[in-house]
Amino acid sequence: MKRTETASIAFRDRLLRRLLLWGSLNLLLGAWVRRRPERVWRGWADQTASWGAVNAGLAIAGTLASRRSEMANMDRIRQLLWLNSGLDVGYALGGLSLIRGRGRLDPYWRGAGIAIIIQAAGLFVIDVLHALAFPAEEPHE
Repeated sequence: MKRTETASIAFRDRLLRRLLLWGSLNLLLGAWVRRRPERVWRGWADQTASWGAVNAGLAIAGTLASRRSEMANMDRIRQLLWLNSGLDVGYALGGLSLIRGRGRLDPYWRGAGIAIIIQAAGLFVIDVLHALAFPAEEPHE
């Protein structure tokens, strides 16, 4: 296996581990905060746990899929990271819209909007930092 392939696989595995950690922490935090009686916290907790479950599930699915094929499709991963960073901005705007809309009248939706913005910001950092830290490709011979 070439050095570039080894570096790419290690990079992909780090990315998946970090996404699993982010998702798992959010799932657990959301479940823990959900016990609070205030609607704002319940909305926040529901969104946080839901995003955590999705992100942890994506990381697990990515890990299982990567075991079938040792060489990651790195061009595709890089493109997905940049695409996701753009989607993250859209998620944050959606959270802001929720706060300004339904959140004005109902604290549950205000909390949900806040959680969406936090998730979007966290995912944006993960996506952009990994896209920028992408392993350099070896020159083609």
